[in-house]
Amino acid sequence: MNAPGESAAFVYILSNPQKALYVGYSTHLQNRVNGHKRGVLEHRRGKVRRPYTATRKVDQLVYFETFASVEEARARERQLKRWKRFARLI
Repeated sequence: MNAPGESAAFVYILSNPQKALYVGYSTHLQNRVNGHKRGVLEHRRGKVRRPYTATRKVDQLVYFETFASVEEARARERQLKRWKRFARLI
């Protein structure tokens, strides 16, 4: 259960037609995926930046997991990023 003011967090994997993979996490999955599709992400401090995924057109959501806290999602993201590419495809 989340504490008041705390929302669920998500770990997600994006891909493209060339099968490039990108792993990330967010508390607002739909907004984050839309940002990747537009090629622009806004940082919580208001700064706008072009993500790694923009030049590679990695914008298709192929997988996500839901977690009760950001800490859990970050830990899972780190775990997935350490996996070899083949393991992420299974």
